[in-house]
Amino acid sequence: MDGSVFLSAGFDWVMCGVMTVAAVQLWTPLGEAIVDFCSPKDSSNRKRKLEGEKRKQYRIALTLFCGALAVIELLAALIMDIWPVYSLIYVVLILVDVILFGRYTKKLFP
Repeated sequence: MDGSVFLSAGFDWVMCGVMTVAAVQLWTPLGEAIVDFCSPKDSSNRKRKLEGEKRKQYRIALTLFCGALAVIELLAALIMDIWPVYSLIYVVLILVDVILFGRYTKKLFP
């Protein structure tokens, strides 16, 4: 073992599984606690109370964020060894996912 566990396909498979479970878990009763934990803070640094349509939209955004990360990790596990250029694309895709999630939540909570 050369110590590169974070660059191995096994790590990508585990992260794909974790992100998939997180995306599915958001739609179970435990997902309510996850949404509360991940809810943004207001200007006085207190957690916002999400209710109604905003709560649903934020849950959808979290699900899409976790789902996109799961797909990115799945692709990394499958094609990183075959196509080494994907390692650069991998970083770009993750950054795009984080930026899109940030922009959407900024628009959702002005």
